[in-house]
Amino acid sequence: MSLVKPARLIGFHAGGRLGIVGEDGSGERFLDFDAPRQRRWQFGPTLPDGRIVLHSFEDTTTARMVTGEVDVNLWLYDLRSGRLDPLHVADRPSRFFTCAAAFADGRRLLAGAMVGGAQHLYLLDADGGACRPLTHPGQGFHYGVDLSPDQTRIACHVTGDKSGRYPRVYPYSIEVIDIAGGGRVMVAARTGHLYFAPVWSAAGDRLAYLDCHAAVDPAHFAADLCIGRPDGTAHRVVTCGQSHWFGTSYGVAGHRGGGSNMTSWIPGQERITWTRLLPDSHADARYDASRPDHQELLHAPELARGGTQLCALDPDSGDAAEITAAEEGRWDYHASWSAAGDAVAFSRARVTQPPELWIAAADGLSARRLSAGYDRWGAGFGRWLT
Repeated sequence: MSLVKPARLIGFHAGGRLGIVGEDGSGERFLDFDAPRQRRWQFGPTLPDGRIVLHSFEDTTTARMVTGEVDVNLWLYDLRSGRLDPLHVADRPSRFFTCAAAFADGRRLLAGAMVGGAQHLYLLDADGGACRPLTHPGQGFHYGVDLSPDQTRIACHVTGDKSGRYPRVYPYSIEVIDIAGGGRVMVAARTGHLYFAPVWSAAGDRLAYLDCHAAVDPAHFAADLCIGRPDGTAHRVVTCGQSHWFGTSYGVAGHRGGGSNMTSWIPGQERITWTRLLPDSHADARYDASRPDHQELLHAPELARGGTQLCALDPDSGDAAEITAAEEGRWDYHASWSAAGDAVAFSRARVTQPPELWIAAADGLSARRLSAGYDRWGAGFGRWLT
């Protein structure tokens, strides 16, 4: 009997396709499904039995995506057998319906649906039945969802709340929602600040999230890291100078990529992931406020300078350990930690080049490239599948 453990598998996105590769670089493959009309695929949450929820999109036009005018289909993918089954949602509230999280009991899913121009949260059974709302019209646009470790609460960011519960409408706030009763707690909100992407600590007693000074940074290029308690107390900014790379921009002309770059708690540690910007850094993009929503960033490699490095930040002491080295012109981002916290998968990009999927040990040693993507068009958004 072999004593060699099989390589853990990492999934990633590659030009609208889904890729899988072993942590040692072995077995790279790109999934090819017999599903007509699907233009783009994304990984969703993993169920306790190992099946993975997949999303497929029938249109990728930005203007239609942001308004929810795109049909999103849900599937259950068995990683071992390769079987793909549709996940039909009974009483589906909208065309744009995505699965945000799976509960540890294997019986329930948390989903988001665009209804009336805002994204609302829904609970449903794992087989697609009994879809029921958790949030309601007027309460705002909800996403960036994270389930608490005890599975009783949801942390998310909210914008556009018109319920009158608060004295003013904040750009983006961090809120905690009780699943059973629907009660809500405001964790962080302030005029001119875009609070984003809360993540629970392993003990469930703290949240880490981003703070972008959106009033002076409409491109949402940078942010600081914050800590707060889910009862709405002890909000604290733990970095300074808007030093975390928030709104990513990368890739080659005609084949651009982006996406919010959040923080995460490092498994087994009381530290969070910091994508630290080198001083005076600027991405390879120009912000044009005259363009339509979500199309404001234009490729401008001549503006690029600096770069980023991944760090492990102790939010209490402020001490930071480098995971990847600082290097001019190199941008590391979208870190994903293994469950054991012994390795991190991440994206690495250089200006005018496609992004690549990389991996390193927790201390940054043994860093190596895992994939350049399908036809070398780039690879990113890595996540651990096993």
